[in-house]
Amino acid sequence: MENLTIDITSRELFRIDDLVIRPGERVALLGHNGVGKTTFIKELVAAFANGESHTRYSPQTSLGYYGQELDEVSGVDTMLMFVRNRIQSDEQRIRQHLIKAGFPYSEHQKRVSRMSGGERARLLFVVLAMLRPNFLVIGRTNQPHRHRW
Repeated sequence: MENLTIDITSRELFRIDDLVIRPGERVALLGHNGVGKTTFIKELVAAFANGESHTRYSPQTSLGYYGQELDEVSGVDTMLMFVRNRIQSDEQRIRQHLIKAGFPYSEHQKRVSRMSGGERARLLFVVLAMLRPNFLVIGRTNQPHRHRW
């Protein structure tokens, strides 16, 4: 990345003059709430999809995104349809991956909207496992955790 500035409503949150992530490196983005971590992650994923000029990816890059909010795992699709719509693969292979992830064959027609949060997370991991990205971006919400005492 070169000369990237993350702004929200005319307020500069941060700037990256030069950032290179090399193969095999692991990077953690840490900071207080409101400093632009989620905005940066969304920018990173959008730049990959749109080919924006300030961010360059190797032609061999295969990006996978796991948003812990699970916003992308919703809708009326069944489990099987959800994976099929994201993966170029035959039904048998998809079913094998679903079973390997702990989803019995009898539940493959279950609607995503009826799944628990844990099931939706596993379903997203099935898609990522089948895509086999070499650049994985994992984001989480900035929502504070609430504990019951």
